[in-house]
This record gives sequence, structure tokens and C-alpha cells, in this order.
Amino acid sequence: MSYRQLHLHQFLAAGKSEGQAEVYRLWVPGETVVCHQLKLPAAARSKWTETLPWMLEDQLIDEPANLHFSLGRANANDQVTALSVPREQMNQWMSLCDSGPGKVSAVLPDYLALPWEEGGLSLLVEGERWIVRCGATAGYAGNETFVAALLASQVANQPDAPVSYLGPKERMPGFVEGRGRHLADTLDWSFCDYPLDLNLLRGEYRQASSFKSLVSWLPAAAAVLLLALLASGYGAANYFRIKAEVPLLQADLSTTYRALLGGTPPRSDIRSTAEGAIAFRENQYLATQTAPLSLLVELDTFLSGCSSCQVQSIVANERKVELVMSASDPVLERLAEVTDFNVEIDSIDETLVRAIATFEGISDG
Repeated sequence: MSYRQLHLHQFLAAGKSEGQAEVYRLWVPGETVVCHQLKLPAAARSKWTETLPWMLEDQLIDEPANLHFSLGRANANDQVTALSVPREQMNQWMSLCDSGPGKVSAVLPDYLALPWEEGGLSLLVEGERWIVRCGATAGYAGNETFVAALLASQVANQPDAPVSYLGPKERMPGFVEGRGRHLADTLDWSFCDYPLDLNLLRGEYRQASSFKSLVSWLPAAAAVLLLALLASGYGAANYFRIKAEVPLLQADLSTTYRALLGGTPPRSDIRSTAEGAIAFRENQYLATQTAPLSLLVELDTFLSGCSSCQVQSIVANERKVELVMSASDPVLERLAEVTDFNVEIDSIDETLVRAIATFEGISDG
């Protein structure tokens, strides 16, 4: 699967791709997207979406019902970033995405594309738009008059903050000169870091998954379970046939026994052996109908095809699958974009995360 990373105006200007369909990750104008920083809610993550509007009520520019929210991953200090955007704006973007050259899997405000260093500020001047990034997950954008006044105030209040500037040198504002570094005349949207955990395509705006299924990503334990599944298919197909043939097999074995050894064959042992083989195949077949195995088979249909994954452990029960993997594992991007299940991703330490996948098709009962 190939991805292209473009700004919305580049996406709309691009022609239809030839051959294999491409998937796009878009930067959209950030004027209407607001960043919120808040303490990790005490409720379970599955309830965060419900509680979030009320936790941010005094920060919202509109009624919660008129806004769409996206919640990011919690950091080491139990702080979490949330994005809010008017639903009307989201609907307009979705309409534009539908008219573009390919499928869109992620959308983020364009101020998060700017390069940024801890404690600093970044400014991009692009035509009449000024775009500012003022934190790892914070920023704003707008016309020159509005943004210049706000940025000048920030610069004055943070005298030690370095300022990174992108845009024509002659348009660098005076309050930035002497403290600013001119990085480039323009920003290449294709090569900016893309924090997928803040993807605005969540909930009703989530896009359908398009990943194909392979089994190369599965660890050895899951591979053994798949082999058992294949074996059980044979057992299920032959279960009733073998059971019906047992009397005939006993007769044949008795005749052979008498011809070779004489005397009466041990019929109870022959029957016991045959029944044991039938019971073994029956148990194999029934085992594949239990929730843990069927859940792992479902997991394969949308997470497979990863040749460099670093999944360290998988724990499955009848309700969910829990994976422990590297925080830099490329499989996390796939988890953030698929739609067949609900995913919760939590940090274990600086290098590991825990991903809990709960399938929507499996009820609590």
C-alpha cells in the first residue's frame, strides 16, 4: 500500500493516479481546528469521547453537539491532546475528499506540519496565510493581521524562545528578525512528520480500511494456531465419514489379525484407538469455534502484510486481543486507520506501547 502526503489544495489539483489506487494523508487549513491540552481523564478510555466535551466546555467555541473531536495518545505526564473542529467544516472537507484523485485515510491541521523544537516557535508565511506551531501538538493559522498580532505577543512573552521561519526572506516580520532562523522559502508538505494518533478521521468520519491479508506478520504462536485451524478443517470434513467407517475398519482388522496371528483380536483396543482418533479431530474442530481463535483469525484480515513489525507478545481472550510492541512499530499506523474494531493505545515506557483491539462485531454478552 502506497501513501502520498499532500496539502488539501495539492490533493484537489492532482490528477487521478494510474494503476494501483493511492491512499492520501492530508494537511488541511488549521484556522478552525483548535488544540486542547488536558489531564488524563479518570474514566476508562472507552468513555473519554463521552466525557471530553464536558471537560472542555469552557474552552469550546461552539456547542459540543456542533463539534467533532479527536483524542490523541497520552504522554508520560498523563497529559493528552484533543482537537476540536466544527462538524460543518468536517463535512466540507469530506465532500472535497470525495472529489479528489484517491482515498483519504487521515486528515490533520496544517500547523502540525511545521518543524518545531522544544520551547520554540515556528512560522510559515504562505501567500496571505500565516501558520504558527507553538508546541508539539499546538498551533494556529489565519490571515497576516490576526496571526501577526498574536505571534508578536508570544515572542515578547517568551524572550528566550527560538523562532524558526519558513517563507520569503523579505517577508520575515521585524519582531522575528535577530531571533529567527530562516529554514527555507517554502515547506514541502510531503516530508513532514505526520502524528497519526491525532487523525481527525474518527467516529462517523472514519474511512473504510483497504489493507490486504497476508500471514507473514504473525508471530510463531499465532502461526501454530493457524496450522491447527487448517488441520481442523480436514477433521471437520471427515468426522462423520470416519465415525461411520469404524465398524467396517474393525471387521477388516479382525480378519487381518486372524490371518496373521490367529486367535481373537483385541476388539476393545481397536475400538478405543478409533474412537480416540475421532475425539481428537472433533476437539480440533470445536476449538476453532471458540472466541480467542476466531478473534485471532479476524485480526489477521487487517493487520497482516507487515514485514518489519516488532510485536513482542499477543494475549487474546473472548472479547479482545492485546498486543505489546515497539513504540516505533509501523503496525501502529495501520491500527490507527482500520475500521473493523476499536483500538486503545497506551504507553508502557519510552520504547513500548500496548494496543488493545476490541472487535465491534463481538458483543459483551
